[in-house]
Amino acid sequence: MKILILGTGKSGTTALLYKVAGGLPNCKVFSGGQPGKYSGDYENAVYKHTYEERKGKSFDLFEKHLQKEHYDRKIWLARDPRDAAVSRMLYRWHKLYWWHRGYLEKKKQFLAHLDLVLKKEQDPRSVPFHLICRYSAYNGWPISTEQVVEEERFRYERMSDFVRSLGEEWFLFRYEDMVSRKVDGLNEYPRARPRWSEKKPLEIGATGSPKRMWNCLSPLICLTWRRSVMIAMIGLSAKILSLNRSTPRHI
Repeated sequence: MKILILGTGKSGTTALLYKVAGGLPNCKVFSGGQPGKYSGDYENAVYKHTYEERKGKSFDLFEKHLQKEHYDRKIWLARDPRDAAVSRMLYRWHKLYWWHRGYLEKKKQFLAHLDLVLKKEQDPRSVPFHLICRYSAYNGWPISTEQVVEEERFRYERMSDFVRSLGEEWFLFRYEDMVSRKVDGLNEYPRARPRWSEKKPLEIGATGSPKRMWNCLSPLICLTWRRSVMIAMIGLSAKILSLNRSTPRHI
């Protein structure tokens, strides 16, 4: 059994990868890398990839890969884009080491970013979400609000076009259903395989939010920020949500 899990970054693909693999005997697990890098003759294998233009992993790349690589099961995992934006922002600093090029400048950026995060925790209305995103960019900082919005618009328009092109052989699964364990559809796709494994504990967030920053935040802050995204980026959110709702079998 060869299974592909695909989604955008911070949509829960890693958690789903291990839950699905836990339900298959002698299963190999592969996360990331270039598509096709770890292809082999395995009894069972689950491959997880995420769309990320910045790393050269475009939807065009995955489309070409799928034309020549066969998978017995293919799963697309979707997540509310507002929640994904919060998670992606928090995960920005999961790697920052002194030997990295430009470390001192990145450290300044991190501290400025963290200062805004802490201010928002103390008073959610004091700092708009898009302002924090301006300080979590990879190429220069702070970027403009227009750049933040354009990046999100491009990401989800590309995603929507890609998902609309998926055939009936794909199973479209929601992060929200995974968290609430509404997995009957996954277990029945098709002929009860792949199965959701209850042997592997579901640890949402274990790989999603950097522990050092997460420890600075209250447990409810993501819910607060989700509302902030709705207010500060309402036009973008409406566009994203309309794209998702128009996608066949998606949400």
